[in-house]
Amino acid sequence: MKNKILLIVEENEPSALLMREMLKGTGAVLLQVKSGKEVASILNDKVNIDVALVDIYLPDANGYELIEKIKKAQPHVKIVAQTANVLDSDRDKSIKAGCDEHITKPIDSESLINLLNSLLS
Repeated sequence: MKNKILLIVEENEPSALLMREMLKGTGAVLLQVKSGKEVASILNDKVNIDVALVDIYLPDANGYELIEKIKKAQPHVKIVAQTANVLDSDRDKSIKAGCDEHITKPIDSESLINLLNSLLS
């Protein structure tokens, strides 16, 4: 994961802090935004994202629509939906929106690292 750019889209600061803490030893470049508007700014700046970890519930954006926008702007990006929703139908909705994976909160550090390594290999 060294030097890969990971975009964390998470409006809940404690959750974002936890995720950054889990990922800090990976050597990845971590970017965090709290809203759909900030994601649009990153995409407009043409930052080449490798993986986006997207919270489905954001204050100013529908996470599924945001995922579609990210994929449209950067089709190569691996996207992981992060949500407390654990039903198979929620996972299916994430995959249909363009996600490569769907993880549920609370997120396990080891599972997250393994998932990201798998997506980036």
